[in-house]
Amino acid sequence: MPRSDVLTGKLDARDRATRRRRRPRTAAPPVDPHDVFEAWLAGSRYAGVAPGAVARIDLDAFVRDSGEVPLSPAERLRSLGVHLQRRRGPAPPPHALDRVFEAATRLAPDDARLWYAWGVWAEETSRRWDPDADPERDPRARLAARCFLRAREVGPEHAFTHYGVGLVRLERGDAQEALACFDRAVALDPDDPLAHLYRAYALWDLERFADAVEAFEAVPLEGLRGERAWRVDEVLEETARCRLLAGDPMGARRDYERLVARFEKEPRRIRKLDPGLIDRVLEEHFAGPLLERYRATCVAAGLV
Repeated sequence: MPRSDVLTGKLDARDRATRRRRRPRTAAPPVDPHDVFEAWLAGSRYAGVAPGAVARIDLDAFVRDSGEVPLSPAERLRSLGVHLQRRRGPAPPPHALDRVFEAATRLAPDDARLWYAWGVWAEETSRRWDPDADPERDPRARLAARCFLRAREVGPEHAFTHYGVGLVRLERGDAQEALACFDRAVALDPDDPLAHLYRAYALWDLERFADAVEAFEAVPLEGLRGERAWRVDEVLEETARCRLLAGDPMGARRDYERLVARFEKEPRRIRKLDPGLIDRVLEEHFAGPLLERYRATCVAAGLV
């Protein structure tokens, strides 16, 4: 009786599916545990918690309840904090999410992602956009600084930790030190658009306008998607203003023409920027058809 090709060694047993003209099985794509967490959270009692009730969440119970999710307890707490921070509607009180991030960092004090996430929350709830605010006296700004510095201390190999410290340095007026932080962040992650963007701002503050223009042009715009998409317009506007300071009005006009063309397609984009500032710059430097087109988009956006 003739022996099979598998037994005689002519065919590897692993190739039998091909020999029998069956389609080889393909491996299922890996499941992101954070997607598992989001799916679990959507069906849990924590999904609909009101902003005012976030401070009353039993974090020990949350860790127990979410035990089926393949993430560490600290990462589950971080993910909960980020979810509550980003969801639509009113944000929780700052101290309520501080409690969540503090619990996460207590469980994993050397995890840079946890400290960075807490720093982002503290920064977003600080008064940093108030020109009269003193970062040294703002407790939220001080908390953000401590978190970002701790993140860099435990995770200097991560680009985001240098980016976070750069934000703190820039906010406190130390543009030279901020530039060094953003340089390091860009070196570690050349595809991070925000590191490039704030590197350009640091150069602007140092009055290195030509270098700042190059830095704005180096921002990888393809990375600005979703909630960050409006920053494409920010990059174009800031590049144009910086070109004016660098003595290149013709280049600035081309940038503003591109910006106005984007507004003409989607007038609502203007709302994310400073419409009054754009109007003043155009009136001073490019009065005429370009200014008229821009003002027409403001009307279409319901700003006039």
